Amino acid sequence: MEIKETFVSFDLALKLQKKGFNAPCLVHYRTEPRPYDMHKVQLHQVYSLRDDPKYILPAPTYQLALNFLRVGYDIDICIRPGIEIDNDGFLRKKGYIGFVFDSMCKQYMIVEQEKYDKCLEICIDNALDLIPDKK
Repeated sequence: MEIKETFVSFDLALKLQKKGFNAPCLVHYRTEPRPYDMHKVQLHQVYSLRDDPKYILPAPTYQLALNFLRVGYDIDICIRPGIEIDNDGFLRKKGYIGFVFDSMCKQYMIVEQEKYDKCLEICIDNALDLIPDKK
C-alpha cells in the first residue's frame, strides 16, 4: 500500500471537515494554486506558519475517519469479501461488500466494489450523508 492510500481522498477530507471533523492530522492537503503546479491538490506532511490556513485541509487516515463516525455519531461500517458460487459449486471471493449501520443498527446502504479501498471510501462518503453539516 502506498502512503497516499493511507489517507482519505481530498473530496472525502473536505466532506469530513464540513461535518465537523477537526482531529489533528499528520498530513494535510495543500490546495493553494501556485505557478508551478496550477490547481493541483497535493499531500504534504508539514506546512509553514506562513501558509494561509484557508489553503490547508487536514487529511485524516481512513481509521481516523472511521473513528469520527463511530465515536461521534455511532455509525459503523462493515466491509466483507463478496462471495459467489462458480460453475463447479465452489465458493469464490468476488470483490467486497460494504454495509453502513446507524446507532439503531438500521442498515442504510450496501456497496459492492471490486477493490477494498474503493468500497471503504464509498461507505464513508455515504455514512457522512447521514450527518448534518456543521455551521
